[in-house]
Amino acid sequence: MLVLCPQRDLGFGDPEPVEEFLERRVRWIELDPARQPPDAPLLQRALGLLMEPEGRIASTVGELCGQAEGAVLLEVITAIVGTRLKGRSIDELCAMTGLSLEDFRQSVVYREIYGTGEADGIAQGLAEALLDFGGADDLRAWLAQHG
Repeated sequence: MLVLCPQRDLGFGDPEPVEEFLERRVRWIELDPARQPPDAPLLQRALGLLMEPEGRIASTVGELCGQAEGAVLLEVITAIVGTRLKGRSIDELCAMTGLSLEDFRQSVVYREIYGTGEADGIAQGLAEALLDFGGADDLRAWLAQHG
């Protein structure tokens, strides 16, 4: 079983009755950047932007973009920061993330918001694909296919 959560200590109460289940049958994927292992996959680290303190967003985005190959991770990053920092202008988003205006303009989210994307046929984002994942193998297959 794969569990995607903000952090592991969600207050389950006395862990003794469920310890074997939680420790041996559940694969935890924590989003809290402070709790992620140093070798966490880039996608997991990108999802950690949802919980990253605002003052660290630019440095984390810079690290992720420096390690990423292809546009898929940039799509994820722009979608996450656009959602997380909702209501901010594009100029503010650029300043807070270290991304360029061109980075945002190339994203599906930006094109849809500003009406430059096609109404039909736009590739669906990672957030929707997450709903279809049955486990870690599905995630790996999706990442292999999408870059």
